[in-house]
Amino acid sequence: MFEELTPPKRVHYFDGQALHAEDFAATARYLSEKRQQDRRFLHGYGAVDIGRRQSFQIRVDPEHNAALLLGPGYGLDKSGRDLRIPEEQKIVLDQVWLESEEPTLVYLVLRVTEVKDDLWVDPDNPTCQGFRRVREETRAHFTSTRDPQESGLEIARILLHGASGALPGPTVIEINQDQLPRIRASRSMTEQQKSALSKTIRSLTKQLGLLTSLGWNSVTDLRTMLCSLNITACSSGFDSRDWASLGRVLSLAFQDFQQDLLRGEHNDRSPSHSFLHKLHGSLKDLGSGAQDHSHAITSLQELASALKQFLSNTDADELEDEPEHDLEQRFNELEETISAEEDLGDRAAIPETIMIQGQLYHLIDEVVLLDDDSEAEHQLTLENSEDAETATKTYRYPDGRARSAQGRIFSTGTLEWSFLGLEDKGDVLVACRADVGEDDCRALLRVGDQEPELWVTSKAEEGSRWRNGIKAVSAPFIEDGRLKCQLKPSKDTSLRIFGLWLYQAQS
Repeated sequence: MFEELTPPKRVHYFDGQALHAEDFAATARYLSEKRQQDRRFLHGYGAVDIGRRQSFQIRVDPEHNAALLLGPGYGLDKSGRDLRIPEEQKIVLDQVWLESEEPTLVYLVLRVTEVKDDLWVDPDNPTCQGFRRVREETRAHFTSTRDPQESGLEIARILLHGASGALPGPTVIEINQDQLPRIRASRSMTEQQKSALSKTIRSLTKQLGLLTSLGWNSVTDLRTMLCSLNITACSSGFDSRDWASLGRVLSLAFQDFQQDLLRGEHNDRSPSHSFLHKLHGSLKDLGSGAQDHSHAITSLQELASALKQFLSNTDADELEDEPEHDLEQRFNELEETISAEEDLGDRAAIPETIMIQGQLYHLIDEVVLLDDDSEAEHQLTLENSEDAETATKTYRYPDGRARSAQGRIFSTGTLEWSFLGLEDKGDVLVACRADVGEDDCRALLRVGDQEPELWVTSKAEEGSRWRNGIKAVSAPFIEDGRLKCQLKPSKDTSLRIFGLWLYQAQS
């Protein structure tokens, strides 16, 4: 192997030099060989798995018992050349093998073949001609002998059982791809993944802040660590393979918290077996090194979900028999209690997890009013309203802190929007922040394909004009992860809406 490390030679250009086709070919060859050598030493060879999709998967053609279907994929052969198959291919087995009465072992190998293309002919001298381009094609070949020096990539071993008799009968094919080396692709995060990661880490830091306020000091340093992780992961230089080291650091940092849980140092919040199992599984995934960005984000989301469940379990018994008409009161109590624990910014002013009537709901989506990007993303429109206004209002929490919010005020027309990111199961809670003013804030709310129902945000209590409207809806109509909503004022009512949120029940 080290004999390949002889210094490469490239063409040196200087003024007045006469260049020929061989000089340009030598430059192309130099670059190609350098790239192939880098691939051999840095990545090895094999099929490149992109995300959770595996390259070069093989199956028997259901319509042709003597043919195989080779799935698309990308890979590197033993020479470092890249193998590209853009779409599924059908490969027919040699009839000689099918007619054999003895079991036959064959190997399927991918090789790069150079195909000359774009023929050029001199119009003045037809004997002077050549090809302008060379196209590199990846082709599949069957062979009955295995060559250790094969420069291609062996992607499968296939055992054929031909039927006995003069005529070949149905062929039994056994496919083995266990020997195929696999390489995980090195990929940067997409903008969608960066957004999902940031949202997940915001949720995690909030849960950790609540745990700290409840006396779980073993998680104090984790909040700073997660914020640093978010900045690092969303940078352009962060690679999917970096999750391996970051995952181990996070897993180690959570060990003190796990030990506190097992010792039962907070008897008033003893963990359930379900919570311990979820926590252990999420940390194990992170500690072993995430396969890709999606895998890492999913593990962090499961960790956030487990912590939310742990924080909510204490309230489950007392809420089990809660009557339906106390929904809004309970929501407001939770909002005031949880958000007062820590200054989380205007957009985190309501709880991300609530327990109502023994059911756990998670915050799924938020519409930020008067934010152009958020309104466009959620397809928010206000139609047929001639008296619409926009305003910024301030409201206060029991601890005296003030928050500001932007919203819309209107007494005619219809406000429409869609919530995003829902699953096609689980009841939902539609919530809003409203300034009820001197009178009730009354409206007709239509969720999905449900009939419009009267939605009343009750009068303020003790002089506070700020209230949360909340509506529970069973079996909502969800299409492509969206849930359409429609809100219009009832007669002689002015709507003053300063935030829209949606929760979904979690099993």
